[in-house]
Amino acid sequence: MGEFEGELVAVVNKRDFDLGVTLFEAMPDGKLFFLASGTQRASYSESRERRKLLTPGKEQRVKFRTTLVSRRMLPGSRLLALVDVNKNPMAQINYGTGKDVSDESIKDAGEPLELEIVSGSYLDVPLDNTIEKPKDARTAQ
Repeated sequence: MGEFEGELVAVVNKRDFDLGVTLFEAMPDGKLFFLASGTQRASYSESRERRKLLTPGKEQRVKFRTTLVSRRMLPGSRLLALVDVNKNPMAQINYGTGKDVSDESIKDAGEPLELEIVSGSYLDVPLDNTIEKPKDARTAQ
């Protein structure tokens, strides 16, 4: 497969947030198989070297990329993308003030984050149909 990448188009009420994208194979039997995940600080989505804060209330484009993945999905499987805001207690929490996240605390948070996803978002899924099917051991010569 490769790296999944895409862009979230949203309106937010904060100057920053941490976007999480997790991809699963939803198998025909109802089970989920983890494929890849990625977390992207919105203010660094255009450049990892230069921070650009968001404008609250204005439509924003946040680019993201997941880790590399390679998997032959089962026939009948579907791709499931979970899009969320990273609030994992084991991670640095971004309260969206625009300050250095290391210097923020919950006292700085103010109103809760509101995120409205609007049309134009996409997920680019690299597919490779050229992989040979495994040979049947009974007919292999």
